[in-house]
Amino acid sequence: MKNLIEKRLSQPFPIEMKFCEGDPLITRKQHLFPRQQIWMRTRGQLSDDPRAHDCVVAYFSDYSLLITTILPFGYPNENLVMIASLDHAMWFHTSFRADEWMLYDMESSVASEGRG
Repeated sequence: MKNLIEKRLSQPFPIEMKFCEGDPLITRKQHLFPRQQIWMRTRGQLSDDPRAHDCVVAYFSDYSLLITTILPFGYPNENLVMIASLDHAMWFHTSFRADEWMLYDMESSVASEGRG
C-alpha cells in the first residue's frame, strides 16, 4: 500500500493551478480571510463532451473548498491530517471548458463546530 501511495503522489496533479494570493500550503500564512481565488485548467485537452468538463470542475471544487473555510484558523496546521466535505452543490449556468483557464473564486461566510 505504501508503494502505491508513493507512486500516486509522484505523478503530476492532473489540474494546473495558479493561486492569486499564493498557495496557503506553501506560504503558511496564519489567520487569513476565508477567501481564495485560483486559476485552473486541466493539464491536457478534454473531449468535447460537456459532462467531462462538469466532472472535472466538480472534482476540483472539492479539492480546495475546505481549505478556504479553515484559513482564518491558522491553516495549515501540522496536526491536521485530513479534511473532507460531506456534500456540496454546484450549478452550471452556461457551458465552459475545463481545459481552458477559469477563475475559481471561493469565500466561506462562516465556519464553526466542525462545519464550514
